[in-house]
Amino acid sequence: MTDLAPFIIDSSLPLVGLSKANQKKVMELRAAYQYAMTKPSQEQSITKPDHLASIFEPLLAGQSRERFMVQPINVQNKPCCAPVELSSGDVDSCHVSVRELMKAVLACDDATGFAVAHNHPSGGSNPSPADLAITKRMKQCAEIIGLDFIDHVIITRGGGFVSIRRQSPESFN
Repeated sequence: MTDLAPFIIDSSLPLVGLSKANQKKVMELRAAYQYAMTKPSQEQSITKPDHLASIFEPLLAGQSRERFMVQPINVQNKPCCAPVELSSGDVDSCHVSVRELMKAVLACDDATGFAVAHNHPSGGSNPSPADLAITKRMKQCAEIIGLDFIDHVIITRGGGFVSIRRQSPESFN
């Protein structure tokens, strides 16, 4: 049996050599661990991109690989459970399954919406065409199943961020 604790605590450790099941378990436990270490106020409604950045920056800034996370929110736009890591990729991309995203949001009983974030390890803040396309697809799927998609933020290596809703509002139309 593999001791997963070092992989959970040190998110810079590669998951190479772990089974798919253990990789998934480590990603879930990393998100929960990091959330517990930097837990935002459950009382604060997410009304601005800055609020999302305060949730996601501690989890994504400074990472050497792209990671994609979702924060389910309740009807009052407050986090209703810990952020969920959906994907971890390489230095310049990660695959995002919209189906898995929706499944993660709906698994949180009180969720009526969500926000997503991913990091750009390169330090760049501009959304790529792929970032804009997946944002548009998430928005379309959210509307179909009745969820509010409040924003997609990109966290840079140094901890800055960009709101796709603010910078490219056409992705939310």
